[in-house]
Amino acid sequence: MLAAVRPVERDDLNLFCVALSMVAGNQEVPPSLKSYVVRILTEAKSVAADITKADSAVSPEAISLAFDLLDQDDLLDSAKAVDSFDKISPEIANKFLTRVEGVDVRS
Repeated sequence: MLAAVRPVERDDLNLFCVALSMVAGNQEVPPSLKSYVVRILTEAKSVAADITKADSAVSPEAISLAFDLLDQDDLLDSAKAVDSFDKISPEIANKFLTRVEGVDVRS
């Protein structure tokens, strides 16, 4: 059911991907952006685990990310390992960027 309504536009995760690009590039991420990333990731994991949690309280970004998590088991496994921003390594950030946006930011 969730796959039937997958958005075509991928601009929905721009801010999330900017933060991950900063992590992948070993740049400092502002605290408010860290909180945003953790919130989106937490909501996405929740929706991926139980579709009935996709209600109006869940951000559109999280629902979009949940599509990616459901489509790619290894991405879901990586997401499950992250319970705080500090657990997002440059390698995990790049994995998300590569899978979600098709961008590899490694030098």
